[in-house]
Amino acid sequence: MPGSSRIDTSRDEVLLTDLPRHVIDGDVPPQRRSGQWMAVDYQLEQLGEGLALVGDADQRPPLTIRLGMSGHYRISFVTRYSTVRARLSGERCFRPCPSAEGRQWYGLVRSFDAEETIWREVDLTDQDLVLDGRDETTVLAIRLTPVLPATGKAEVRWPMAITNDANDMHVRPHLGPQDVLEESAMTEDDSCVRLMVYGDVHGDNCSHFTNVGTEAGALVDDAEWPQGARNLDRYRQWGINPAKALIDYAHQRGWRFYFYVRSRSFSDAWPADPAFQSKFYRDHPEFRLADRDGTPVLGLSIAYPQVREHLCNLYAELANLGADGVGPCFLRSVPIVLYEPAMVESFQRDHGLDPRDLPEDDPRWLDHTAGVVTAFMRQLNDAIGSRCRLAPFVHGTESLNRRYGMDVATWVADRIVADLFICGHTYDRHGLHRESGPEDLDFAYFNRLPGRQHVHLWPMFYMWKNWHADPRRHCEAFWSYMDAGADGYCLWDAGRRRSDLAGNFQDWGKWPRPPFQQGSRLLGKYEIRRWDGYTMNRHTQLESH
Repeated sequence: MPGSSRIDTSRDEVLLTDLPRHVIDGDVPPQRRSGQWMAVDYQLEQLGEGLALVGDADQRPPLTIRLGMSGHYRISFVTRYSTVRARLSGERCFRPCPSAEGRQWYGLVRSFDAEETIWREVDLTDQDLVLDGRDETTVLAIRLTPVLPATGKAEVRWPMAITNDANDMHVRPHLGPQDVLEESAMTEDDSCVRLMVYGDVHGDNCSHFTNVGTEAGALVDDAEWPQGARNLDRYRQWGINPAKALIDYAHQRGWRFYFYVRSRSFSDAWPADPAFQSKFYRDHPEFRLADRDGTPVLGLSIAYPQVREHLCNLYAELANLGADGVGPCFLRSVPIVLYEPAMVESFQRDHGLDPRDLPEDDPRWLDHTAGVVTAFMRQLNDAIGSRCRLAPFVHGTESLNRRYGMDVATWVADRIVADLFICGHTYDRHGLHRESGPEDLDFAYFNRLPGRQHVHLWPMFYMWKNWHADPRRHCEAFWSYMDAGADGYCLWDAGRRRSDLAGNFQDWGKWPRPPFQQGSRLLGKYEIRRWDGYTMNRHTQLESH
């Protein structure tokens, strides 16, 4: 049981089961209707009877629940396999408490038992609990277990970087400017996190105010706006640039803040997202990528000086917002040059050959591509200025980088880049990125590059299926990179991944080194004997569905 060794037996545990009775702000009307919280009676094995708070998918106002506690407590929620989004009254941002095991096959409504899941440990002095009303949820009970405050503080020897894909801007309507901080606020102060890498720029499509790129929803009528465009309009009314708010928040926490840019994502192929389109991309079809047979490839080619100039202006704008670093994300956005007329003509001038007659891996063609990409990287570095660090995401092996024109050795030797985020992954035959793991991250290659002492190396992995299948393997790989000289470690999506299987990844850069752990947040399961006045565990009401 997480934190069980620190339970304070000198104070009593509190279990709140009649939840509407504890509501001090908000409405739980007796008549049930969409867009309102509802009270539902229940009886649970072991926990007995109570009244649950239930919210459907329609947005409703938040509820404030009186806690009336002093000192440190562990808060856990009893739910029907749903995520609870809550915050304390003295906090700005809501934090999710996802189900420990996920929804059962029949989903939220048809589960026959409830689960109790740990949310967090925190000082509850002068604090009440606020439940968010923007998502479907069911809360049957809230348990407050007294705990002793944590003692001791380990040294963070290897800082952790986390990516943030700007999901906060696109998932739900924002009630105030604090909502853009939500994913970042989930990271506890005692973690190893010291760097946020924020990815709200796709091509030049921006989820913040921009004078260079295209703002979300700018090319469609407001009736067609996705949630991200509606939120951006709210920030315009509030007079706050959401990206600048995140930069300031990161700096307040003592973190550095980098932008990353998905280099090809100027447009989604129809019908993915008609509101996510770049004006520059739409206006300049002549600059698009082209395959060797002339077929257009989604994205813009940096072989054209107009594209390079446009992107340099975009990166300079990001740097001027106050970012500590910016960089292209080459993991999800390659190729950035192919067989466009500009590339074919320049190769013919240099070699007297048509590159389309050569194998794709011909060394002369690979060298030519690398020269074009390296020239672009030099331009980017000049554009962002000496105060800002150029920090690209690159592939984990020399051969994969070379395949896409990334001459990382020259970038390091010539001090073009200041950081490298090195990802262990691969691509399938369609050119789609696939997670793999340590087998595709040759840290020794990067660590021995001439000029390496001037560059920060951040080995990284995706926190996806392979990770959750064997997080210990990834943990041990990280530790081996740290022992070999890595400057930190990075995890894709670590800011919002909270699966119990993921392990204690936010502690792995501490010294003394902590043991690998996979603590479960699940405290118990309780059979539902009665729900909403009807028997649940015998002759179940679910047969009425």
